[in-house]
This record gives sequence, structure tokens and C-alpha cells, in this order.
Amino acid sequence: MGTGIGSFLKRYMEYYNISGVDFADSLGITPKHLSEIINKNIDISDELVLAIGLITDFDVSYILKLENNKKMTRYLNEKFKSTENIKKYLKSFYLNDLVKKGWITLSHKENVYNNAIDLLKFFRVRNFEVLEDKINNTLFKKNKDADDNKIILWISRCENLTRNQNPEDFKMSNLDDVLEYLKRERNNKLDTEKITNYFNSKGLYLVIEEALPGTKIRGASKVKRNKPAIYLTKLYKDKASFYFALYHELGHIKKHYSMAKSKYIIDGEDKLEKEADDFAINEMIPQKYITIIINSENIEKESIKISKEYNIPMCFIVRVLAKNNYIKYNSTFYNKYIEKI
Repeated sequence: MGTGIGSFLKRYMEYYNISGVDFADSLGITPKHLSEIINKNIDISDELVLAIGLITDFDVSYILKLENNKKMTRYLNEKFKSTENIKKYLKSFYLNDLVKKGWITLSHKENVYNNAIDLLKFFRVRNFEVLEDKINNTLFKKNKDADDNKIILWISRCENLTRNQNPEDFKMSNLDDVLEYLKRERNNKLDTEKITNYFNSKGLYLVIEEALPGTKIRGASKVKRNKPAIYLTKLYKDKASFYFALYHELGHIKKHYSMAKSKYIIDGEDKLEKEADDFAINEMIPQKYITIIINSENIEKESIKISKEYNIPMCFIVRVLAKNNYIKYNSTFYNKYIEKI
């Protein structure tokens, strides 16, 4: 990789027994210029690419690919100084895990330069400086022990998946429709495809994608071209946990829409996260009902009554009670009503 069109032109001339002078003359360049292309791998103009395509059987797109690979090889050598440094850098992006999960296909597994280019294609950036800027400027907040690279890999994967969605126009009042829809839908068996389609109909992206092991975030939210994008990992093990994560990100959109225009809002430990958590819990079961339940003589009996009267899933009630330490996660009451998925 990285030799450009030069070596191919040399073999072409040898195969057809064409002299350098004649070939240069056909291209409208000097023999010296041709020699520099072949021997020094100098860059060639778009005009010369077209000329080579005209007088040889090389496809123009193939010539451009060779030339771009040559420039990328030069860039990688200048940035990293050695192939070992490139390998070390790529390792920090868990390339093997990406391949196993099917997030990326390596065009030439044994070629470190090709691997670097494939990673840039995955991120849809032109070079690693742009990628580093993306990492530094994309994340609004995150847990201090979270791995930046794992987060940005997962976000990029979700961004790629949004290309399969085409949400309708969005307006803030649509969030009220979404919340009302979830009040109806949450009593049914969890159907993430159905929920995603409804979100799209209301102008929101929704992507649910398993993250790399150890990513340590539940989700992220962002406003893309004025349309909210909600990404959820698959860390949830029960229906209530899924809805809590979904409501949490909806809380960010409702309360922090302007902030989400510039950066992804990631799980963290600050005022923004508490606001989103409070919003999520209140949407699952308003605090006034929790107060009634915990002050009752029989928590389970009162919970069932509240569930039926206000159409709140029992799994939501026990999840919120456990989160606030009113009951134990290992209690019979909790495990009787939590809906595992």
C-alpha cells in the first residue's frame, strides 16, 4: 500500500514496450515529470489522473484510490513515525472487538495502514486530528471512569445506524405526544421496534445498540439538525430499567435541548443528570404516589391499588421503590413484579 499509480505505470510501459519519452508525450508532461511520478511517488493533479485514464486501461476511480492511499500512507508515517506506533494507537480503539461485533469490516486485516483507513471510514472523518477533536468536543459530560474511546466508538456506531432512519419534522410539542404514547405503550410487552417507529413519526431518532464491554454508560442524547437523537445501550435487564433510561434521555431533550445542539450529553454526575433522573422517575411514577405507598400500612397492597388506578406498571413502582431504598432489590416483593427482558 502507499505507492500510488507510479509502479503500475512502470509495469504498464514495460508490458506494452512503451518508452518513457513516448508515454510522457502522450500525457502531455515531460519525461522528468513522468520519472518523478514513477520513482519518487510525487502527487499528481486531477487533470493528469483523467489523462492516464484516457490513454491506459486503468479506471479513473482506481487511480484516485491508489493516489489517496499513497497520501494516507504518507500522512500516517508522518504522524505516527512507525508502524508499531500505529498499531498501538489502533489498539486503543479495540479494533478486534469492532470486527467481532460486526461494526467494522477490515479491507486488509494484516495491513496496519489499511486498518487505520478503515477506522477513519468508520468514524467518517478525514484524519486522526479530526477524530481527536471529535472526541474532545463531542462529549458534554460523562462518568470520570468511562473510556472516551469506547464511548465515541459507540456513538459513531449509533450515528451510522441513524442513516437507516428518516424522522419527520420535529417541534417541541411533539415531546408531549411521545410521553402520552409511552404512558399507553409501557403497559404492553416491550417492543423497541414499535417505539422507534413512533419516535421517528414524531421527529426523533432512536437507536438502541449494545455498547462495547466496559463502556459504562446508559445512553446519550444530541440534537442533530434540530431533530433530537436518543441513543441507548443495552445495559438494561428489565422493562423498568429500559424505560428509566429512555425517560432520562427524553428529560435531557426537554430540559437541555439547546445544550444538546453542540455536544452529546452523556451519563455523568452533575446537576443536568439529576434533573434528567428526577424527570425520569416522575414520568414513571409521580412522587405523590410514592409518598402514599410508603406511608401506607401495606406497601404491596397500596402499590397494586396505585398501579390499577393510575395505569402504572407494577415493575415501575417496585423499580422506583428499590432505587430509593424503600424496598430491597433482592426482596420477594421486588422480584415478584419486576419484568425481566
